[in-house]
Amino acid sequence: MDFQDVLVPGGILSTAFLDIYQPLTSALERGQVPRQEDLAQTFGFHFFLKYVLGGVSPVDGYTDTLPYAIDQHLANYNLRQHAKHQFVRGFPDDIIADDNGVEIPATSVGVTPQVLDQLAQSNTSVALFSGYWDHASVRSALRVHRALKGKRVQATFGPWAHGAFSCFTPQSAGYKVKYPLFEQLTAFFDCQLKGKCSGQEAIRYYQIGEEKWVLSDTFPPTNSEWFSLHLSATRGLVQSTQQEDTGTVLYTVTNTSTTGYASRWNLIGHIMGHPVPYSNRLEQSDDVLAFTSQPLTSSVRMVGSPQLNLTLEAHEPADSENMVVFAYLEDVDPLAGRIHYVTEAVLRVGHGVVKRNTQVGAWDGVEHSLSEKDFQPVSGAVTIELAMEPIAYTFLPGHEIRLSIAGADTDNFDFSYLKKMASVWKVHLGSAVLRLPVS
Repeated sequence: MDFQDVLVPGGILSTAFLDIYQPLTSALERGQVPRQEDLAQTFGFHFFLKYVLGGVSPVDGYTDTLPYAIDQHLANYNLRQHAKHQFVRGFPDDIIADDNGVEIPATSVGVTPQVLDQLAQSNTSVALFSGYWDHASVRSALRVHRALKGKRVQATFGPWAHGAFSCFTPQSAGYKVKYPLFEQLTAFFDCQLKGKCSGQEAIRYYQIGEEKWVLSDTFPPTNSEWFSLHLSATRGLVQSTQQEDTGTVLYTVTNTSTTGYASRWNLIGHIMGHPVPYSNRLEQSDDVLAFTSQPLTSSVRMVGSPQLNLTLEAHEPADSENMVVFAYLEDVDPLAGRIHYVTEAVLRVGHGVVKRNTQVGAWDGVEHSLSEKDFQPVSGAVTIELAMEPIAYTFLPGHEIRLSIAGADTDNFDFSYLKKMASVWKVHLGSAVLRLPVS
């Protein structure tokens, strides 16, 4: 993943990564057990590391090399320390300094375009495995897949958490991963190294709802088209533009709104094998501004990144310079009395669009500049465009499609460094539209 996908999706600091995952890796690199207070809501993992494993274990047969391996990691960069300092100002594009005072641009961290160019030129074979519930890994895998232009690259996307330690779909009976990951990886190596190729399609992905694997050369399919739903004053999602509303609705931000620790962003929980089913989103209904469709009369098969266009305005503009929008696509199952999380997007309003991809459902359908020089403080009505995290999901007949909008995800993101946050929003309905890539 690149810097933006991991640490600052939408320009907002991911504390689930920075305050939980990074302290774990930093401690293990030094041969230490991370402190329990650094592993929020993951007591079991701390117990396992300390009392079962006893810390970092040497490789069998190479016990004497462990001290030397640890010594090589002692000077590793402390991402948590420097990112925390950096985000006092709230922008990720500044020059940052490592522990030795060496200054580097933040945009040079991670899998940069230069790294991808070098990988493509080397003609390296690459197998990509990504989970729909694993941070922004599908988006990142699609970025790599495109950069390599189909040369010796294969991608597999499933309903997995980080590392494919667990899986979840609303229809699944359990959380155990049943997909033959290692068998597929072995077949990939046999194809690339021995020329024994069979069924090595460019992309295979799991279609949630239909509960089946799909083989394809592209993601999303080339025959995809937009299925548009407009936001109405009655909190509905309607297809007909004739039912479009031109007024506004008010939303009061609830700072305790959250998707919970067991989310796509908390990788430590994933490593522990904790599934990411998300709690019943019905429980968050009082904290979000929700718009819901009528029950579907037929299935809606979605593959790719949904897009959302919104025009927002601070209700008290004199005291408001910042807004952060979390948008969630959800599946309402009326018979079960549950609302299932599907995917999401997050954006600090003011980060403008710098690039669009007109391909329906493209992961980079909308890309924003997170640069300070491009940022515009909230002033008047502001139109934003969001591309949600890619997924393949089928909404079943009788279900309803719900869009939920929130101003916080307190267990996973921190923007306390932002000042003059708008506490009440006006959402303009005339230009508000949710578009799903369907095929």
